[in-house]
Amino acid sequence: MSASDYMNANCTEPYYDPECEHNTHDGDYTELQVGPAPTQLHTFPIAAMETYEWTEFFKGFHANTSRVHSTVYRDAVDEVGEWLDSSAGVPEAQFDEIDAWLKSLASVAVEPENIIHHGMPWGGLREALNGGAPLVAGGACPFDAPSYNAETAPWLDLLKLGTFANATLQLTPTNFEVDAKWIKLIHASMEEHVATWLHHLFLGTFELEIGNAVAARASFLASIELRPSAHAYRALALFAPSADAASALFHSAWSEWELLDAALDPVSVRLGKDLAGEMAAWLMLQERWDELEAFLASATAYASKDRVLHARAALALERGNWSFSVELLTENCYPTYGTTRKQLIDLWFRAKVAEAVERKGGGKNLTTLETVHLRRHLGCDGDYSTTTILDGCNRGPPNLGVSFCCSLFIPSTQLLGAVSILSITHPRPLYLHLFLIHIRLRTLRGKKTLT
Repeated sequence: MSASDYMNANCTEPYYDPECEHNTHDGDYTELQVGPAPTQLHTFPIAAMETYEWTEFFKGFHANTSRVHSTVYRDAVDEVGEWLDSSAGVPEAQFDEIDAWLKSLASVAVEPENIIHHGMPWGGLREALNGGAPLVAGGACPFDAPSYNAETAPWLDLLKLGTFANATLQLTPTNFEVDAKWIKLIHASMEEHVATWLHHLFLGTFELEIGNAVAARASFLASIELRPSAHAYRALALFAPSADAASALFHSAWSEWELLDAALDPVSVRLGKDLAGEMAAWLMLQERWDELEAFLASATAYASKDRVLHARAALALERGNWSFSVELLTENCYPTYGTTRKQLIDLWFRAKVAEAVERKGGGKNLTTLETVHLRRHLGCDGDYSTTTILDGCNRGPPNLGVSFCCSLFIPSTQLLGAVSILSITHPRPLYLHLFLIHIRLRTLRGKKTLT
């Protein structure tokens, strides 16, 4: 779907039809869910200071289509395996040689002139917290000293001043550190200096992170007493004792966000986008339709964001405007919706049912047979042959595609391709989905689960 002309006007089915002969493709596309773990979840434990590395490679070839499309999985695996072992493929001896060479490079010090891109400041900030000691000895994974900016200011202030600078206290934080070393510094700062709203906000975030709701609530309330903020109100809404209480806190968070000056506070636009999406989705799921309608009227700047669009479509259907609901659901891409596209497809189907009921007239619901016919017209069953009228749609309009994703699992040793190199060492848990690389993972503290 990603590389196809799925909105082609000559494809007239009301649903996503990958078999339409008029579809054109912008290029070859494939999605491989592969890695060192035996399933597409790619999770595996790695202990502190442990290194785990592997090579993945990709190379195309012209396969025997009858074998790779065979209903017998072994046929496809054998076709790939036989080609890999041939001189045209990547024989095991050649792979082992390249893998060993890449592994040796993973420990070589990097020359500054060979660094193509400088990443985010968190590795360098961690080294600053550690007194400048490198996270990785030998220079194989260097981190730049962090620049002083809106992202790093609170943490560099703690290291250099022992508290937060006045300018920092005027900004909304963009990064929340929850490591024990940082929390110790915050506590020490509160003892040696005046405790500010930002101290309490950071402590509340830490307590919420570890599940200490009582301490988190106390810290957020203390922060609000010194200076109300969107972050503190929103955090309190997450574990409010009732939906009414959560709603009031969410609205307070939004009111505080509206007071921010985008010209002076760098996080304003991004925070507004995220908060608008979260509030719209929450109000929709809670079916607080009047509140949602009023909120959407105040969040027009983010009307085109996915979760806001979703809430607008749900509200339109709730108000009986099925045509506007269908319009919102079929004319937008929703790129941030993955498995949750199912929710959009279900809403679209409900809107199409409402349309069919209106066209039928008489205020009568669809009969069982009429529902079956509608489902067939909309292609609801997709590739399934066992669904019933009680099941939701498995396929939606052209822009939404299908509500499931299927892939063929091939072990990493069967992969085809070229090789590149990347060495990663990070003090936090890593969540990686990497394709064209030699990967080195190393944790610096605690037992981690990586994906």
